[in-house]
Amino acid sequence: MTREDAKNMFGKGFHKLIDRLYDRLKPEQIESIKSKYGRIDLYINGTEEEQEFAYQIERESERTCEICGEPGELKEINGWITSICDKCYNKKI
Repeated sequence: MTREDAKNMFGKGFHKLIDRLYDRLKPEQIESIKSKYGRIDLYINGTEEEQEFAYQIERESERTCEICGEPGELKEINGWITSICDKCYNKKI
């Protein structure tokens, strides 16, 4: 999957996280990237250090608003879990 394909799966708020991922890993190392429970979910083929880096990206996505990129948290909106800041959350509800 290309960097742009990955970005198209998520809101602009996660694009910096996607860029960090693709800046550090080769595209062929990223076996799967998807949205799961409101965060970036990754399966990569890499060293232990690279696996830890991917895990950090996943955890950081839980605390980043997918819409705007500001600090956020996991919240439920219409039955879906998303990582969102209070400002964007209040616009959605």
